[in-house]
Amino acid sequence: MEETLVKPVIKETSFKNLSLIPSNIDLTGAEVELVSLENREKRLKNALEQIRLHYDYIFIDAPPSLGFLTLNAITAADSVIIPSQCEF
Repeated sequence: MEETLVKPVIKETSFKNLSLIPSNIDLTGAEVELVSLENREKRLKNALEQIRLHYDYIFIDAPPSLGFLTLNAITAADSVIIPSQCEF
């Protein structure tokens, strides 16, 4: 929730040109903590600005609910894909 640097948490994978930032158990309380913070919907966007120019694409996987974590992902994104189940 604080101004964490993104670069130290990036993990390299065994695939060439593929890195990831893994989820963390601390995210369980993030939804509650974001409620009282200023500029809460732009926290992820501001954090990703540090690394944005180093990557061609950044994929963000968000929870299937419209909470503050998902709102942060949508705000940080240039484009959004929303999967849905096809039903009658």
